Amino acid sequence: MSEKTLMKKEDSLWIAENMLINYCLWDEDALMIESFIKNLNIPIKFDPDHFHFCIFGPDKRFTQHWNKETLSQGVDRTCHNYEQVQKILHEAHYRGNCFLIKVDNTKKMAVIFSPMQDPLCTPLQIAEKFHQIPHGIKSSLMRYVTTSLVCDYHGYESIHKAFQRAQQLNDLYFFRAFDTVITEELLKTITFDCTLSAIDENVRKLRNLICEASLADIENQIDTLFLTIVANSYNYTYFETAYALCNVIIHLLINVYDLDIAEETPDMKALYAIEDYVYYLKKTIAAILSLIDKRNRYSYRILAAIAFIKNNYQKDISLQIIAEYLSINSTSLSSDFNRETGHSISDFISRCRIQAAEKMLLETNEPINLIAQKVGFTNPKYFSQIFREIHQVSPLQYRKSF
Repeated sequence: MSEKTLMKKEDSLWIAENMLINYCLWDEDALMIESFIKNLNIPIKFDPDHFHFCIFGPDKRFTQHWNKETLSQGVDRTCHNYEQVQKILHEAHYRGNCFLIKVDNTKKMAVIFSPMQDPLCTPLQIAEKFHQIPHGIKSSLMRYVTTSLVCDYHGYESIHKAFQRAQQLNDLYFFRAFDTVITEELLKTITFDCTLSAIDENVRKLRNLICEASLADIENQIDTLFLTIVANSYNYTYFETAYALCNVIIHLLINVYDLDIAEETPDMKALYAIEDYVYYLKKTIAAILSLIDKRNRYSYRILAAIAFIKNNYQKDISLQIIAEYLSINSTSLSSDFNRETGHSISDFISRCRIQAAEKMLLETNEPINLIAQKVGFTNPKYFSQIFREIHQVSPLQYRKSF
């Protein structure tokens, strides 16, 4: 058995020192932070009474997981970046601390810095120089190198607030590729005025197009919804709303048409950019349309009616109950349902119940009367009558035939 080889001591010390200053990002108690810094002799170069906070570096999809073989290389590369940061600060008459943000393990860098006497440029110009520091990422992926800056914070307790806001701004790369530093002022000039009602309206339009339009028209509406309206709002609430509503539509289609779609909806937290979800949504809708190419495409309210029946056939449901649930006139619903499906609602409910009974007859030994009750028939004789009309055999004969 080979002897374990420990990491280099200087690398361990570097990690420890880096983690110490990371602690300051997560506490809002000024006395606790000041005591922590002074008691542990953490070298603070910025002025706690007036500082700026900058975050820059590659996004989380390019996180490198260091091991003891690559750690020294990573430390050397990071220290080289530290030197560049300190050189930029010194030449512009600023001073500050640079460190890796470890709370989310993204390998992004943070710089907390303050002006000295007679600074030669603005904090934004300093951040722009940080933005140009190479990070070992191929040029085709440089769009995922983002820099954010927040300014004029005061007091130890504000370190946490400055970090949080700088991180929120930095995360806006999710909505678009920034080729400049993200600041509060920039955000004000580029943000599109949006409302939740606008999101709802455009999701409804997408929903209707899925039921009747070409794939090209559907994809154009997806782009409008996510890449124009949501992306230019720079608001995660709007994305979460559109994401949730579109997922409801996808699940509805899969349920109504009994489709086998292998790819699961991506977790929002696993998405690196809004384009990732747009790609998934277009791919999934294209797959659904391909699978139902030779079948009727129902209008949305008929899809909703069918889904309601499939989810509630075991209960005492009727045309009136479904119409009230969907806020649709019952006469109109009955007419549209007959025209689009070729069945009356009562007939469709019976067929859903019989389909469920078929499975129970073959997979269980439960009494037929109990099966009839479980699938929603209150009268076992009526169940047998409907079953025979559909299969030309009784439920018992159906069970024995398999």
